[in-house]
Amino acid sequence: MSGFEQAVDRYAQAYSSVDRQLNQDLPVLDAQKQAYRVAAADMDQVRPGSHALVRSAMHYDPHTADAMTQLSGRERVGQLVAGMDRERALQADPNVRADRFIERWNELRSERQELRGWNNDEARGKVDAEMRGMSQRLGGDPQLETTLRNRAQEMGINYIGRDQTISHEMERQLTQGRSQSMGLER
Repeated sequence: MSGFEQAVDRYAQAYSSVDRQLNQDLPVLDAQKQAYRVAAADMDQVRPGSHALVRSAMHYDPHTADAMTQLSGRERVGQLVAGMDRERALQADPNVRADRFIERWNELRSERQELRGWNNDEARGKVDAEMRGMSQRLGGDPQLETTLRNRAQEMGINYIGRDQTISHEMERQLTQGRSQSMGLER
């Protein structure tokens, strides 16, 4: 196996060890956590971004997730690498990135609406922070921002001024929602 494939194999072994503990409702041992972190870092060292890529592939591609949990050895490594290749190609498509962005934004927006009232301030703050981070990351992806601007209604944004960016409108929506949840409606 190549150096990258060996790193993927070590990562898969560490992942499986942690997953096995969790599936049996057992605590994850410190040594398992450490092995997982080291394996993820090693994989990223060999091919930067590969840890995030394999995590995304397992989230969005059932074949990759199945390979991680149901296969072993070279067969598992081959399927994981193929899954990462498919995921990389998907992530290059601004429409796929937009679909995923809209899906996550709407999940968070829904969660945020359920967290009304002062007793949910901490949880709502975490959701707000993730949403704010999403809007800030748009500046680094002009293709995604353009695609999202054309699909703003799917995110609950009905109007974007000609001189406004979608990220600005997302921030405004967050600020407006915060005021409403505190009883400060305009």
